[in-house]
Amino acid sequence: MFKKDDVIMHSKSGVCRILSIKKNVNDSDPRAKYYELEPVYTKGTTILTPVDNDRIFLRYLYSKEELESMIQQLPSLVLEWEDDQKARKTISDKVINSGDLEQLLELVATLYVKDKERKEAGKQLNIADQQNLKYATNLINEEFAYVYDVNIDVVEDFIRDLINPKKKKKE
Repeated sequence: MFKKDDVIMHSKSGVCRILSIKKNVNDSDPRAKYYELEPVYTKGTTILTPVDNDRIFLRYLYSKEELESMIQQLPSLVLEWEDDQKARKTISDKVINSGDLEQLLELVATLYVKDKERKEAGKQLNIADQQNLKYATNLINEEFAYVYDVNIDVVEDFIRDLINPKKKKKE
């Protein structure tokens, strides 16, 4: 169980600070304890989520060392592309809801590569893929920004440079 003031990853709302752990006023609710969360990057918002929630994934943030290990693997994380849009959306939704950073990185890498290919052909990703790319990228950016204590705006370029190794400077 998390504690007050812990900073965690909420699979829907990103990086959040636990403001309190509350008892529900409705005694008949089997989920008697709730986390009151404040999204770090969305000020003025609070979220109540049951402590024993099975639909929202909560976890501690990864350490810099764990993130660096994932960054090292990033260029090889591209998933096999699913041609069926409906199946691809289902897969993307499952990855996003999982809260698993490695899976999110794989999803973003895959969608980024496909987006680049489509743009080179004068086309765009479909709306669902664009939304999933934006949403998953935001979750990743929040975690990297918080852990590395950097502005969220610089994280995306950093990740994109890692996904596309051709852009790396030659030594």
